Amino acid sequence: MGVGKVALSHNGVITDVRSYGDRKLAYTVRRPGEKHTMANMWQMSFATKGGALKEIEHGLRVNEQVLRWIVLKREMLSKLPNTYKVARKAESAMAKREASAVTTAT
Repeated sequence: MGVGKVALSHNGVITDVRSYGDRKLAYTVRRPGEKHTMANMWQMSFATKGGALKEIEHGLRVNEQVLRWIVLKREMLSKLPNTYKVARKAESAMAKREASAVTTAT
C-alpha cells in the first residue's frame, strides 16, 4: 500500500504532494546489480497518528522502486495556529486597510 493510502487509512490528512522531477543524485546509489545516478524525487507532507509511521516506513523499505526516503516529524498540528483563523484575520486586516485607503482618498 502506498504512503498516501496508509496515511489516509489511519485517519490522516495529506497536506501537500510535490514532484521535483528527475534529478541527478549527488552520489551514485548502488544496489545489487544496479547503479543509480538519477532519481525521480517526490515530497509528500501528511499528518497522521504515530502508529501509521511504522507501516509507512515498512512500505518504503520493501518497495524496490524507492532508493532513499526520510520521514521528518513536525510539531503536532494542534500546537500550530489554525490556518483558517489566521487567513480570516489577514483578510479582515486587508479589508480594513483598503477601506481606510478609500476613505482617505476621497
